[in-house]
Amino acid sequence: MYEALGEGLYGWPVTDIEVALTAGWCIRITHPGSRFGPVVPLGLFQALSDAGIELLEPMHEFELRADSSAAPAILYDLSLMRAEHQPPAFAGDSVTIAGIVPAATSLEYATRLSSLTGGKGIWRTQFAGYQPCPPGEGEPIERTTPDPLNQALFMQYVRGSMQ
Repeated sequence: MYEALGEGLYGWPVTDIEVALTAGWCIRITHPGSRFGPVVPLGLFQALSDAGIELLEPMHEFELRADSSAAPAILYDLSLMRAEHQPPAFAGDSVTIAGIVPAATSLEYATRLSSLTGGKGIWRTQFAGYQPCPPGEGEPIERTTPDPLNQALFMQYVRGSMQ
C-alpha cells in the first residue's frame, strides 16, 4: 500500500491522507504475504479517484532588497514566477519587496537578481507552507509501477506475471 502511495494517482506522492472504513469492512494486513495486501491499493486508489485530489505546491516567503532602478525588471520577474507581493517600499535609492512565491518558480532567482543588480541585490526566502497548485501547473509524472486503477494490469504485476 505504501509503495502505491509513493506515486499517487498522477505520479506525485500522496503525503497526507485520512482513511475511514465504513459499512463494517475491516482489512487487517498482518504481514507482507497477507492475501489481502495486494488488493488494498485497488480500493485505496478507487477512493482517491472518487474523492478528488488537490495538488499542493510548496511556497516560500521572500524579501528582496535592491537598487530602485532594478524595480521594473524585478516586478516583471516576480509576475512571471507567480509571486504575490506587497507594494514595493522605496527608501532613497533602494527598494524592498516582500511576499510569497512558489518554490519551483523561484529556486534560481538569487542568480537572476544578482545579474540585475551587479551582485548588490539581496534575496531571502524561507519555507511558508503549501498552497493549491493553479490549473495547468503540476503536470502528472510518468508512473514507474502499474496504475492500481487499471485492475487487470495491476493484478498481473502483483502476481509477478508482469515485469
